[in-house]
Amino acid sequence: MRLSQGQLSLLSSCPRKFQYLILEQLAVPTVPEESLRLAEGSQFHRLLQQWDLGLPIDPLAATHPALKNWFDAFLAAAPQILTLEGESQPLRQSEQSRTIALADHVLVAVYDLLLLGRSQAHILDWKTYPKPPQVRHLEHQWQTRLYLYLLAETSHYLPDSLAMTYWFFQGREGQATPQSITLHWDQQRHDRTHQELVQLLTHLSQWLTQYETAGMDFPQAAPSSPLCQTCAFAVSCQRHGPPDLPCDAHAADWETLSWETLSWETIAEIPL
Repeated sequence: MRLSQGQLSLLSSCPRKFQYLILEQLAVPTVPEESLRLAEGSQFHRLLQQWDLGLPIDPLAATHPALKNWFDAFLAAAPQILTLEGESQPLRQSEQSRTIALADHVLVAVYDLLLLGRSQAHILDWKTYPKPPQVRHLEHQWQTRLYLYLLAETSHYLPDSLAMTYWFFQGREGQATPQSITLHWDQQRHDRTHQELVQLLTHLSQWLTQYETAGMDFPQAAPSSPLCQTCAFAVSCQRHGPPDLPCDAHAADWETLSWETLSWETIAEIPL
């Protein structure tokens, strides 16, 4: 089975929801504001890819004021963003896909931008929402771990020579300067991630076999999990129904909701 970071996040947080969304393709209701945010994020990724390829960006930048503001902020910070310390001219690769087979499944990542030097490499990822206040959310999420793991496994770079920077272009309280969080990789994190991936994928194979041969549902999240509070399938799982939350509740309150409760399955790798 082919798996992205969003699907890994979904599988590890609630296997039953993975069953509903990925295997059974059940639809989840979305609010207009969420759809707009996703569309703007997709357009911004496309805008930066066209800029990197030297293609015209004016028509796309004119589609929404936020896109132009984010792009202007990117251009202003580009000398800092596109620099790889100790490398005069690192190779840039935009929207590159990398895959690896592991434990009878295929893991895939699509990188917004790679900066590749002689002995080090840097992953850049664009985000169009505010910078979260706690770095630990990014350290533990599957996007960080899978992207760095895959780059090490599909290149000559040692884990200790890899890093990943998230750039957040939607400032808080009118901030116009992009903010960033950089996370460094190492051999210990790499080995631990490998073990966790093998364990998770082994469980997936077992659950798939039971689902296909005996009609057994995937396991549910723990009854005490906060995920059920905002899950559209809470009633189907015979959990309490989701409360009436504002459409951006799980995106605005970084302090009270875990990073893993976000809908990563809906914003995995943005297609171009």
